[in-house]
Amino acid sequence: MAVVGNAHLATHFGGSIPELAEAFAAFCREAISRGWAISLVSHDVRDEPGDNLLLEAIRTHLHEADDSVRLTIPSTAASAKAALGQSDLCVTARMHPAVATLSQGVPTFGLEYVGKFTGQFAWYGAEQHLAPWTEIVERPVDLARRVVSQDWDRERRRLSGRAEALRSSDPTWLRTA
Repeated sequence: MAVVGNAHLATHFGGSIPELAEAFAAFCREAISRGWAISLVSHDVRDEPGDNLLLEAIRTHLHEADDSVRLTIPSTAASAKAALGQSDLCVTARMHPAVATLSQGVPTFGLEYVGKFTGQFAWYGAEQHLAPWTEIVERPVDLARRVVSQDWDRERRRLSGRAEALRSSDPTWLRTA
């Protein structure tokens, strides 16, 4: 499972990176206890807003699960998309990784924080795979149980057809007059 955090959740909506890291770690611990390996994938590798710092803090909280957790800080957008595309599931609090995974047919669960996830997930028929970002802070274990209990293999099959249709379609809407 790829997990993409978002430091903006702490810096723009209150709280702190350590609090957010503990919440994501609790989510990951529950997923690990149910057989999932975790790849913490950075979306924004710049020093600010601090996504790398957040992921490193999550990793520190998960030190007891060293064999089940890896940290991925991609050097390019292409390597980020490749890492995300290899995952069985992506749980993301960042929109661009959601676009990358959904467009590749990877089941994705989004942590909505500014309203832009809703339209993108609806486009893929995946709007049921959204939760307000506050759920990971307020109820991380319950959220993890909800996420891992879903039939992601079925969702992958469904999304794969949608992703293939997008790849093979004629993008007339991109043409200019």
